[in-house]
Amino acid sequence: IIETCSFAPRLELFARGARRGWLVWGNQADDAYEPTWATYSHNSAAERRQLDQLAPDSD
Repeated sequence: IIETCSFAPRLELFARGARRGWLVWGNQADDAYEPTWATYSHNSAAERRQLDQLAPDSD
């Protein structure tokens, strides 16, 4: 809802993970955050997982 009615930049004060278009602040706000429980499909790590799946292996 916030993304559809507010212009960037946006600030999340209780962030657990980074999200494109948002400034994040919180003691768990880093790029390595990954939810370990069942959650909604558009969580903060979902976009990163999609990009990782599309990227070719560097091995």
